[in-house]
Amino acid sequence: MLATYIAVPRLVASAPARLNATVHFKLFYDKTHRILGAQIMSTAELTAVINTVSLAIQMGATLEQLAYGDFFFQPGLSQPVDVLSTASLQALQTLATN
Repeated sequence: MLATYIAVPRLVASAPARLNATVHFKLFYDKTHRILGAQIMSTAELTAVINTVSLAIQMGATLEQLAYGDFFFQPGLSQPVDVLSTASLQALQTLATN
């Protein structure tokens, strides 16, 4: 089992302070890039992120599918690059350099 850890500061200028929390996220995957699990920790409400990981596991999704998935965002309240995309892209970069 392989894993990628990221700490992403969620900085959205017009968002309330509670939404500008750092997100600690660890994504687990196998050598075929299939998603196996994840851990998430933040003071922000991120239930949708872990629910998406749960669905990805059930569907047998890969890093590539999460990295290039089109996730909803709301300008002024969220970022266009999701924590799942960021972690997946980082994992793919790490795999490519090893």
